Amino acid sequence: MRDEAIALLGRSPSKKQKDEDSLLQYEQSPTKQDKNMITQMMVQPSFWVESGVKISKVRNLYLFKFTDELQSRLEELSQKKKAGFLTSEEEAELTGILELDRIFTLLNARIIAES
Repeated sequence: MRDEAIALLGRSPSKKQKDEDSLLQYEQSPTKQDKNMITQMMVQPSFWVESGVKISKVRNLYLFKFTDELQSRLEELSQKKKAGFLTSEEEAELTGILELDRIFTLLNARIIAES
């Protein structure tokens, strides 16, 4: 039936093969951007809130800080990225940790500004 549809459209078998090859290649090899979008959606910053975040008293203010374990993981992933050895899963993890870091930086800045 598919061959009949392609014949009705006036495509040659070689065009059909090219179309199928292109589709197969796309399905097997999503772009880096597609992979990043998929994996980044899997790792949310809130994942680390319970186990990777602490509240520390600094000069009579309570600020958000990473636990030693999460800070070490951030440094490890950053080093792997610099060396070019980061997997797509680790890239998603690093992206989530960095987003959490940005959020806490903004919150801590507000806490400091309002004190």
